[in-house]
Amino acid sequence: MSYNITLNSSNVIGVNNNTFQYNFINGGVNIPEGSTIGVSQITIPYSWRNISAILGNNTWSYQMPSGASGTTTYGTYTIPDGFYSVSDLNDLIQAQFRANGHYWYFHSAVIGQSGIVYIYPLTITTNTSLYTNVIQSYNIPLTASVATIFGTGYVAGDGNNGTIAWSGTYPTVGTTLTGRCCQITFSGTQTAKTTLLGNILGFTPASYPTTATGLTALISSSNGNTLQQVPPYPALATQVNGVIVRCNLVENNVFSPSDILDSFPITATYGSNINYLPINDNMVKMKKGKHSNLTITFSDQSFNTMYCLDPNVLITLIINTP
Repeated sequence: MSYNITLNSSNVIGVNNNTFQYNFINGGVNIPEGSTIGVSQITIPYSWRNISAILGNNTWSYQMPSGASGTTTYGTYTIPDGFYSVSDLNDLIQAQFRANGHYWYFHSAVIGQSGIVYIYPLTITTNTSLYTNVIQSYNIPLTASVATIFGTGYVAGDGNNGTIAWSGTYPTVGTTLTGRCCQITFSGTQTAKTTLLGNILGFTPASYPTTATGLTALISSSNGNTLQQVPPYPALATQVNGVIVRCNLVENNVFSPSDILDSFPITATYGSNINYLPINDNMVKMKKGKHSNLTITFSDQSFNTMYCLDPNVLITLIINTP
């Protein structure tokens, strides 16, 4: 005999919107030996953030050369909880540079145009060919050489034209270039299963670019290095690359954890619905005995907790009994 069970937002329990519980009528149901359970369909909003305080990946800092030989650390800065692309994170980091006056700019009104063009000390971009991200940082020019390096009209942040003056002491030693660059720092104890900012971007905990003094080239680059670790792991981009469906009534005696019901990939963009329809018979063994409830929990591909914003799911299950 077959039975359908449907769970929705009325079944959510806990505060993370990742667990849904159906309480059987009449105090419980008896599951006989040989019963199986499977997913008929799942609709779940793609509503989990990739950057947040609860994930522990929402802070960053950077180091800027100062004066003749010093270095000043700026931060720690907090990234507002949200879902960010690499481009979004780069924009956020550069907005902090701008707030601190750490940039070079060209006031285009000089040639009859409006607005200001900024060049920032450091950028983070994606290199698809290398399957990772890249951090690039400028060898900081002396103030007298800024126009030589970036073009006529460019100056360091000076507080004029509505800009913010360079925070701290501008680097002072060198000929044309100072031989030093800005670095961004990723911290924490990181593994292939953590969700730190370094995991998201593909960098192990350290300051990047890895060499910040004695530079001769105009631009220093550091490629993401998590693929070179043992075991290797790529830039996550998002904390969740796939969803594991767990059920308290599943019995799997050959694998741990023993409660895995199914899994499905991310097939939608953030903010829209992920729709999962199994393409084959995914029925699995159930625990025999009397049970008072059935609980479905969503975990990420590494069995980490998923912190969902939207509980408006639709989960349909099929139970077959002998």
